[in-house]
Amino acid sequence: MNEAELTSQFCNLSLDFITSLRCENFFDKNLFNDLKAVLLKLISIWETEKKIPIKAVPCLCDLVSQLSGGSRFLSESDAVLTEDAGLEILDMMHSLE
Repeated sequence: MNEAELTSQFCNLSLDFITSLRCENFFDKNLFNDLKAVLLKLISIWETEKKIPIKAVPCLCDLVSQLSGGSRFLSESDAVLTEDAGLEILDMMHSLE
């Protein structure tokens, strides 16, 4: 898959994941793992090219924002998973420095 296809896949997975998290109040571990796998491929490309495509930026911002927002509707275990996931995504992004 090329960068544009991976970016589209990442944005779609992010939207699906955020929908599960915020509308269904459920942390979908499988969906998050799929999302991370695509993001890791993209980060590798971005490191090589020294740039992040504009299309990916809103998806990244929305994902981090929703993971850090907390929710009183999540179970305690899903709330912990959400907090950990947010930190994991931020760590992945900081690897681009």
